[in-house]
Amino acid sequence: MINKQTAIDDKLRKLDMLCIKINSAVEASKKHEITGTYLLKWQEKLKEAGIEGDEVLFDFRWRALTEASKCINHNIGTLGPLAYTKIVVSSIIKYFHSAAKMLLSTNKDVQKLNSTVELLEKLSADNEAFSGLVDLQVLTVEKHAPAKRKKLEMLEKPSADNQVF
Repeated sequence: MINKQTAIDDKLRKLDMLCIKINSAVEASKKHEITGTYLLKWQEKLKEAGIEGDEVLFDFRWRALTEASKCINHNIGTLGPLAYTKIVVSSIIKYFHSAAKMLLSTNKDVQKLNSTVELLEKLSADNEAFSGLVDLQVLTVEKHAPAKRKKLEMLEKPSADNQVF
């Protein structure tokens, strides 16, 4: 039981880090104007995967806090602020340490965690390629930008034929 809980806790930490990596890649890519259809599709897939991972983590944290608050409410009587604070902190710590057991009590929860981690691992492995292609597109656009500006300037300048004396 402890080994299973440790494995689940490890998966949750891994999922948290994968969400950070994927959301960082999406955030960084949004700083550039992506025009390529497939890069936009890739960016959207990364964004959706990050949201899915964040939802699994949110469920975990929500259940842990809910259970902690039940325990806190049960232990509260006519306590002073310091005693109340101690109960709150110790309850939250206790429930976060054993939250994997509460959250993942069913096979469905374990399967959801495993499939989400697996998906994010696959997408995260390609983050470097995605970022490289975004950078390549940005460089290509910047390389052609001076030529486009020159064309626009020529179109905007009045020609000698159109000038009135």
